[in-house]
This record gives sequence, structure tokens and C-alpha cells, in this order.
Amino acid sequence: MRAFIYLIISLCIVLPFTENLAAASRPETILIGVLAKRGKKECSKKWAATIEYLNKSIPEYRFLLVRLNFEELPLAVAENRVQFTLPIQPCMWSSNTNTGSPGSPP
Repeated sequence: MRAFIYLIISLCIVLPFTENLAAASRPETILIGVLAKRGKKECSKKWAATIEYLNKSIPEYRFLLVRLNFEELPLAVAENRVQFTLPIQPCMWSSNTNTGSPGSPP
């Protein structure tokens, strides 16, 4: 009976820390915004290999494709819903520099 009590107490002490360990072992997610100028389905086909390559090459991070149309892209950048934007047209690039997007030039 005493061993059972020690087991319960040990689990109560250790279990809260296992969630932090699990979170630390999960890769950080990086959202890459891509202009889907020919539609979101075509965008997925075009960029799937790049996202797959990044995920295999840099396992510490999990890269996800965020397909955005012309109206969605500036809003996603302004709201920090994406960490990078690739590739965007020069006129959009210059407007994104004012928002301080990481995918924008300094």
C-alpha cells in the first residue's frame, strides 16, 4: 500500500513536466504565405515539393503552406498570420515593407 501511495505522489509530481517536454520536442511551425495567383489548388501543386523539401531538410521546424489570393495576402501579413511571404509581386513587396513583414526587405 505504501508503494502505491509513493507511485501516485510521484506521478502527480512528474506528469505536469511531461507536457512541457512533449511541447519542447515538437517542431516549431513556420507559416509560409504564397500568392495563389492561379488559384489555391494550382498553388498547392506548385509549392508542395518546396514545403516537403524544407520539412525534410530542417526537421526542427514544421513548414506549412498558406495559400493566399491578392486580397488575403496583405491582410495576412498585417495580422502576422504568416512568417514569410514567397514570391510576391514587386508592388506588393513594397507595400509589405511598411508593415514590417519578415518576408519583406528591410
